[in-house]
Amino acid sequence: MKEAFLQYVWKNGLFDHKDMRTETGEMIEVIKLGTYNTDSGPDFLNAKIRIGDILWVGNVEIHIRSGDWFRHKHHIDCAYDNVILHVVDHFDKDVCNTNGEVLKVHKLRYSTTLFKEYEYIFRDRKFYSCFSEMRNEDSFSVNYWLQGLLIERLERKSNDVLRLYNYNHKSWEETLYQLVARYFGLNVNAEPFEQLARSLPLKYLARQRESSLQIEALLFGQSGLLDSLDSDTYQYTLIKEYEYLQKKYKLEPINASMWKFMRTRPHNFPTLRIAQFAGLVNTSHSLFSSVIEATYIEDLRKLFEVSASVYWDTHFSFNKYTKRKSKMMGKSTIDIIIINAIIPTIFAYARYNNNDKLRLRALGFLESLNCERNYITKSVKKMGVKLHSAADSQALIQLKNEYCDKKRCLHCEIGNKLIRKTYDSISSI
Repeated sequence: MKEAFLQYVWKNGLFDHKDMRTETGEMIEVIKLGTYNTDSGPDFLNAKIRIGDILWVGNVEIHIRSGDWFRHKHHIDCAYDNVILHVVDHFDKDVCNTNGEVLKVHKLRYSTTLFKEYEYIFRDRKFYSCFSEMRNEDSFSVNYWLQGLLIERLERKSNDVLRLYNYNHKSWEETLYQLVARYFGLNVNAEPFEQLARSLPLKYLARQRESSLQIEALLFGQSGLLDSLDSDTYQYTLIKEYEYLQKKYKLEPINASMWKFMRTRPHNFPTLRIAQFAGLVNTSHSLFSSVIEATYIEDLRKLFEVSASVYWDTHFSFNKYTKRKSKMMGKSTIDIIIINAIIPTIFAYARYNNNDKLRLRALGFLESLNCERNYITKSVKKMGVKLHSAADSQALIQLKNEYCDKKRCLHCEIGNKLIRKTYDSISSI
C-alpha cells in the first residue's frame, strides 16, 4: 500500500460515500474534498466536511496507518492543527494535534478491485502497453497529455540550460558551445566532450580562428588524445602547436581515459567527432545569434553541415589509414544535436526574454523533425502506434523517464485513466 494511492482515491472521490463514519461512530458527509497540496503541510486544503451536526472547513491528512501521524511528527507541527479529518487505511491508535485535541479519524473504504488494478499497473505493466492501449481508446486525451509532456520536458531542459547560462557568467555563446559539444559525443562520449568544452573556453578558440590547425591543436590537446610516442606528421604538428598554446593560455587537459572507443562505430570515434567539432568552431561565427535568427529547420541544419579537415578523409583515429572518404556530419547526428542542444537553448532564451513567438518556433522545429529512433520509440511502434515527429518522441521520453520509470502512475494521465476505467466498470455493475 502506498499513501499516494489513498491520496489518489480521495482526490478523485473513488471511495464508498455511503454511511461514512468516524472511528467513534459519528456520521460523515463530504461536501468538498479539498485541494490537493503538492507542497509541505496537510495533503488536502480547504475541505468542507459535515461531521455529526457540525460543518467543518479545514484540511485533510491521509496516512496508511493512523499511528503514522506520530511517526511523521505531525503532533508537534502547528501546520497540522487545522486538520479536520484524518483519513487512513488502518486504524491503530488515536492521534492529537499540538493543542492535545484528538482528531476525527475515518477508515477509507474503496474497491479491492481498484487496488489490484493499481498494483498491476504499478508493478507489472510496461509503459508501451499502457500507452498503446489508451491511445487506441482515447487518442484525443493521450495526444493532449503528450503535448503537456513535451512542454514539461522542454521546461526541464531549459532549466538546465539556464543553470549553465548562470554558471557561464550569463554568456549564451559559451553555454551553447558547451551544450553542442556534449551532444557531439552522443550518449557514449557526452561527458568527456562536455568536460573538454568546459576546460577550453570559447574565447581561446576565437583568438585562433584564422588557423584551423591551431583550433584542432587546442581541442585535441585538451582532450588528452595526442600521443607523442606514436605520432605521424599530422599528429606531431598538432602536438607542437598545442605545447605552445597550452603554455600561452595555461591549460590543463582532461583525462584521456574518459574517452570510449570500444563498441563504437568508427564514424562515432571521439577523434573524428573532435575533428568535426573543430570544423564547426572554425566555420561558425556567432553561432548563438545564427541559431536564434533561424526561421526554418533547414536553416539550423545548414549551420552543422561541416566536415573534418583533409587528414580525416583517410582516418578515423590517429596514425591508422583508411579508404579515402570525406567525413561530413551525418543528417541523423545533426538532428540529435538540434533536438537536444539547439531547441532547448532557443526555448530557454525565449523563456528568459518572455518571447512567446520564439517559444512557438522552438516547438515548430521539433514538429518538423523526424521521430527519433531509440528503444522507447521502437517499443511503441511495435504496438502499432504511429509517431509523427521528434515532438512525439521527446514527449514519450518524458513519459518513460519521469513517470513510468519512477512509478508515478497516479500522476500520469494514462495511468489515471486506466485505473479510473476499472472504477467505472465496477460502478456500472
